[in-house]
Amino acid sequence: MIDFPIRLKEKAVNVVVIGNKADLAVDGVYLGSNQPYVPVSKVPGWSWAFVVVSLVIGWLFAGIFGLCLGILGSMFYVKSSLSMHQTTNRRVVNCLIVFFIISVIQIVFGIAANSWINTL
Repeated sequence: MIDFPIRLKEKAVNVVVIGNKADLAVDGVYLGSNQPYVPVSKVPGWSWAFVVVSLVIGWLFAGIFGLCLGILGSMFYVKSSLSMHQTTNRRVVNCLIVFFIISVIQIVFGIAANSWINTL
C-alpha cells in the first residue's frame, strides 16, 4: 500500500496504490473512480484484524500458497474498508464473506497437501 502526497501549486495530489490498483486523487477525489479520497492511514482496525488473521491462517495451514491467498484477501479487505459508497456494516459483511472463502481454501489446501506429503 502506498499513499504518496504531492503538492502542485494550489492542488493537493495523492498517488494511491493498493495491491495492483493505482489511482490519483486530486483535491480529495479519485480521478479513476470519482470516489472521495480516503487516506490509507484511515484504514479501520477491523480491516487490519482480517489481514492479520488471514495471513496467519494461510501461513500455518498452507505455507507460502496460503500466505499468497492471504495477501490477495488483504488487498480486498483494505480496499473494501476504504470504500465510501457502502455502509460500514455492508463492508464488514463483504470482508467476512471473502475471509470465510479464503480461509476454507487455505485450510482445505493445507490439509490436502499435508496428507499427500504423509503418503510419500
